[in-house]
Amino acid sequence: MNLRNVAVLFFIPLLFLFQLYIYYYDKDLLWLVYNTQSLNGASLSWIYNSWGVIIGVHGTTAALTITFMGMIFESVSKNSPIELEDFSRQQVIGKLNVLNFSCDSLFTLIVSIFFFIIGGGVAHYIVSQFLALWFFVSYFKAYKRVFDISKNKNYIFDYIENESSLFCKSFAKKESNYERINSDLNEIIKGDKGVYFSGGSYNHSFIGGANISTLSVNSSGELCDFRREKLIKLINFVGCIKKNNDSSVFEVVVPRLTLFGNYGVDGIKVIYSSEFENSPVKKKTERLASKLFFSSRQENGVGAYLSLVNGVCSYLVSSINVGDKNKINKSVELFSLLIGNEFSRYPFDCLKTIANEFLRGGNVKPYSLGLVLKKIYILSGKGDCEELAFSTIIDMALVSLSNEGFYEFLVENESRINEIISYSSNNQKYYDVLLYLIKDACNNLNFSVLHFWGKFFGQDSEHLSIKYLTLDGDKDDVIEKILEMQRLVITTMIMRYESVIKNDRTSSEYNDLIEIIGKWVNLSFVSNEYFNPKLYQVLFLVYKKDYQFKLDEQNIRNLNRGDAYGVTEGSFKIKSLVFILLFGEACNSGSNMSLKFLYNIKEASFISEFRSYDFEKMKAAVDSSSIEEIILSLGADEKSLEKSKVDLKSYISEFEKIKKEEVVDAIQHAIIKKELVEKLESEINSYFSNWLARKFSVQTSNLVVDGKLRVLPLLVEKRQFIEPLDGVSYILSGNVYGEYLCDYFNRILIRSLRVIQDNVVNINKVDDFLKEGGYILIFNKRNGVAFPYTLYKGVSFFINTNYSNLEQGVYFVPKRNVILSRVVSAECSVYIGVNENSEKTIPDSQHEEFKVKLNIYPNLNIKTVNIEEVRFISLESVLRFYS
Repeated sequence: MNLRNVAVLFFIPLLFLFQLYIYYYDKDLLWLVYNTQSLNGASLSWIYNSWGVIIGVHGTTAALTITFMGMIFESVSKNSPIELEDFSRQQVIGKLNVLNFSCDSLFTLIVSIFFFIIGGGVAHYIVSQFLALWFFVSYFKAYKRVFDISKNKNYIFDYIENESSLFCKSFAKKESNYERINSDLNEIIKGDKGVYFSGGSYNHSFIGGANISTLSVNSSGELCDFRREKLIKLINFVGCIKKNNDSSVFEVVVPRLTLFGNYGVDGIKVIYSSEFENSPVKKKTERLASKLFFSSRQENGVGAYLSLVNGVCSYLVSSINVGDKNKINKSVELFSLLIGNEFSRYPFDCLKTIANEFLRGGNVKPYSLGLVLKKIYILSGKGDCEELAFSTIIDMALVSLSNEGFYEFLVENESRINEIISYSSNNQKYYDVLLYLIKDACNNLNFSVLHFWGKFFGQDSEHLSIKYLTLDGDKDDVIEKILEMQRLVITTMIMRYESVIKNDRTSSEYNDLIEIIGKWVNLSFVSNEYFNPKLYQVLFLVYKKDYQFKLDEQNIRNLNRGDAYGVTEGSFKIKSLVFILLFGEACNSGSNMSLKFLYNIKEASFISEFRSYDFEKMKAAVDSSSIEEIILSLGADEKSLEKSKVDLKSYISEFEKIKKEEVVDAIQHAIIKKELVEKLESEINSYFSNWLARKFSVQTSNLVVDGKLRVLPLLVEKRQFIEPLDGVSYILSGNVYGEYLCDYFNRILIRSLRVIQDNVVNINKVDDFLKEGGYILIFNKRNGVAFPYTLYKGVSFFINTNYSNLEQGVYFVPKRNVILSRVVSAECSVYIGVNENSEKTIPDSQHEEFKVKLNIYPNLNIKTVNIEEVRFISLESVLRFYS
């Protein structure tokens, strides 16, 4: 409780009541509440004089508070790094409560002057002096604190060390609470009733003419939770509105809560059509939505944490830029305090953002980042902090250093990097960072970095932790990551060789490229595992794996932006796999990878992951001239290479054979998917119903029931009704079978003409009424002569045929003479059935296929009547009439 509250709530009311008591009940004590000089108490006349003096001192001291505030700002500026000055000022002023202190000084002075002017008595004098004394004591206590701050050059650092854990715990608690609230909102709001959650899968596309009303849920207090009953009521209410107004727009979007930005949320959005403007529906919706969230009166407090994080990260970046060892050590220690036991990624994200802005293109020395890397140990034992710190340092190095500077950074810190990635717990995550680093070096063609890592992981590696990696279960993931790096590097180098260097061996890049490939193709750990079949399992799976990031082929191949290219990374990665295997066979040093160590090829489970097409591409890659040239440049014997090609092709052929057997077995035992059959039936129905509507302007449901059900049997691939195998889908669109069904009924019409040919009416020219939509035109011709376009221009239904038993020309069949009926009373136009008893057919040269019987049951019967109304014009007359 501050001084003003004490005075207003206690002293002044008590004095007022005391004054009333004396005035009405004990006037002998009036000297206590009135000026002593108006009474006979001459011995107390000194009080008024001393009171004036003290008020003067009080006023002078109160005026000094302005200077006092300046002292505070000056002390903060002197003893705080410029990056932490805002946070320091904010915290020091808050801790000293400068605003309340200044208000107290003015308030006590005003009260004392007021009592003095109205001629107060001894009681007023006592209260006035008490308030002044309180103010003087507060003033000197605050002054002492400012003096301590000025004297302690490390005050702000000590303050952060002492208080940072409280900030971190508070932020982590709020972050966890917001995550829980968002999770609950996402679970309750499904979006099917017009209420959506912006943190879920909803992505609103604004509809033209729609209005948006935003209800702010920001609060000066801390947002605690949402009212579930209000949310459910809102969902039901909006759902009811949408149900009764299908054609109108009326939606509510509940935002995702976030601690950043304005430490709150964007607001609840009500999106509505113009007809809901000023309507009771909109007002009630806004009233329900406005009561959805509730807050506590406690201040949010997130701003202080974000200010601290931003200040410390800026201080660390500034220290790196300057290269001051002491500042770097201090800033890293401060940064570690931001993590706390309650782990949050935010400090790392903030550091990356600031570093990307201020270090890019600067004069950062590799030595500075090396100092930061060496201090990473202080983050040990704090969740994923070490891995995040390592990733952040690598990112800062990539942003701030040139290619030469980054190489220097790696060389200077090689032993520390090896220590981090080899001897840290859960070190696979560090290899994820290295994989990203290798990818960046490949995209930017940073050959020096690729040289460094080639030496680090290659046969010349000086690190025992890398040399003696084994596939013992614990290090499998690490070996997989190293093989992924190898895939990236060799794929990039082969791509670069074929696109740029192949025809120019005098290029300065040529020797670098060959040397890099030579380092990466001979990985140091392979000498321990080349005979282990598991190594080849991991190798093949790495080359089958799809990356979350792709190589920058435009830059690697020196293409202009927008240039098209046919052969892509997928083909080059197959070439790099073949290169590794072919190099192992050709060099035959006894410690290279070779498929001859796959003692039982049938047990190689990686074959299942590859497609037949992949093995075909591998065979083609074996004969690649680029691969041959690179291997010979690495010292292989030409005769040995040719023999190795034959051997490798035989292994690949064996893989193909096993894959073929696997596919055949999978087809034979696959169960027909009911969903695919139903989907095909739906597509055929849709196509055939549209055909009836376009050609005859009828729907199946409107036809009378007449005739018998006929079946159209087809022998089709079983793979049309099972999941894709071997990377190939045999699923056909229902339009194919729909077109077949339409052709079937067209043929029925054509065959009916054969029966009535002798009764048709011959005409010599085509009258306009014959083309006005009431007739079906059937064009029959058996030579290369085309019917003139003007004859069937604008006709909705015409059929081209070459029926040999009909005279050549055009038949005009009135649509009213074609009688349509359905076979069963159902509304569907088509039914289908698939016989699951597969019939094995004679295999072709590559695959052994299986057929199933597809039965199509059209719910349609068609016949012609009144044959005398059919008109016919011969081909000669048509050509003569339209020539």
